[in-house]
Amino acid sequence: MVPPLRSRRFLPKDSVRRLKGLAQLAVDATETVVNATERVHRSYARRPFAILRRIGAIARPVRVVEELEAVAAGSVYAAIRTIAGMSGIVAVHVLDALESGD
Repeated sequence: MVPPLRSRRFLPKDSVRRLKGLAQLAVDATETVVNATERVHRSYARRPFAILRRIGAIARPVRVVEELEAVAAGSVYAAIRTIAGMSGIVAVHVLDALESGD
């Protein structure tokens, strides 16, 4: 007779601990890269807007478009960070389940 899953250990505790650390490392690395990318993006995105704002007739609409671009880009970067964080949480829960056999 096959014992219930709860009595089986799928991964050694040390392996689970290492995989959890690897998952957290991946989340941290993703966040670091996304933060750096966002900073570079913002610095490059400001340049054309700064030039266009000097043209008096279009300065006001340019500010609006610049703000919209900043909000849209910021939302994308925030979503990437959120998804990476959630992926890390899911990975830890899956590893916990594998460790315990649930």
